[in-house]
Amino acid sequence: MTAAVDRTFAVLELLSRYPKGLSVQAVALSLAIVPSATHRLLNDLVRLGYASQSADQGTYALTLRLAATGLSWLGR
Repeated sequence: MTAAVDRTFAVLELLSRYPKGLSVQAVALSLAIVPSATHRLLNDLVRLGYASQSADQGTYALTLRLAATGLSWLGR
């Protein structure tokens, strides 16, 4: 379980540096994760609303959900 959480946060942190998004292959290479696992992880982030996939290029980028979560926490 810890490895999955580590990878998830690594993907979130990586995508935060690329506002225009990255391909599955670019994420996989940057984090040394096999592409199939990277694809599953990115699809989970899309399903949960933390990432979106560009219809034309297929790249993945963060949504505002993570920022909204942080702002919600700060507001309390």
